[in-house]
Amino acid sequence: MGIDLRRAVFRGLSAVLLAGASCLSGQLASAKELKLATFLPPTHPIVGMYEQLGKDIGQATNGDLTIKVYAGGSLGAGPFQQYKRAVEGVADISDICHAFHAKVFAKTMLIVQPGAATTATDATNRLWSVPDTVMASDYKEVKNIHMYSVPQATLISRDKPVRSMADLKGVKVMTPGAAFAPIVASWGASPVPMDLNDMYNALSTGVVDMVALTPTALMPPWRMAELAKYITVGVSGLHNPCGAIMNQQSYAGLSPTQKAAFDKVTGKALALRASKIFDDWEQAAFKLARESNRIELIQLSPEARKQLFDAAKPAVDKVLADFEKDGISDIRAAYVAMNK
Repeated sequence: MGIDLRRAVFRGLSAVLLAGASCLSGQLASAKELKLATFLPPTHPIVGMYEQLGKDIGQATNGDLTIKVYAGGSLGAGPFQQYKRAVEGVADISDICHAFHAKVFAKTMLIVQPGAATTATDATNRLWSVPDTVMASDYKEVKNIHMYSVPQATLISRDKPVRSMADLKGVKVMTPGAAFAPIVASWGASPVPMDLNDMYNALSTGVVDMVALTPTALMPPWRMAELAKYITVGVSGLHNPCGAIMNQQSYAGLSPTQKAAFDKVTGKALALRASKIFDDWEQAAFKLARESNRIELIQLSPEARKQLFDAAKPAVDKVLADFEKDGISDIRAAYVAMNK
């Protein structure tokens, strides 16, 4: 082979190698790993859902977009700073409970108010029934990845059965934060907002007479089945929304292909996966109660539920009126849309 021919071959091979390296470099540059922060422990089923979400997105993008889940507060302890972490980009995605940021999520938090919702899945569908244009004011600083509801709170008691609203008069009821308190007060009870970590001792020592919480609290890590003798099911309202939000710049930085894959498995589809986890968990909690042979499940009658709903109307109207005074003029439209 002549010198000129060898040089031509060498130049050709070099061009191919450079092109391949350039292509690989482009792929590596576009590959992205999103950080998802959650205060939930690694064993929580919602954490497992997020880990599966990462696998689904990775598979759909051939590894071009992945999610790393930081569970147990490893990107920052506690649930109260989750919104800030997403806004500031400490995390690309933050797993949140909206009640910890209630003033930001005025419309999402309306699912807490007495209304038509029953199961976690039903409440979740109702959240997504509100038009995006109405819900948008809740998500001005972040992208809404998904929003779902945990099961409706039950009344878990050691020695005070609740079969009608009259049974709540003067009773001290632990509520998980302030959102439930006006509703519980409208029923004649005395709400005691409290951290979840304190409720076991509060019920066992009589600081409170009962707790208003999702029935999944009967199971570990809360173990309320050890104390409960009565569980009242079917109150009006007291759903609790949770979900995930995303830093706006993190989302904007995704390529069109990455966004398409991401959008396909988030939003309402992801929310319904989460609500089903909780609906199944609720049924497991009820099964545990029934099999204990010492816990009575009390299903409120439609008449009792309506009585609770009617009693809470002034409290609901005050919530809506207060938000209207704060300039959220379409707050009632969101409440109506949720309860059609």
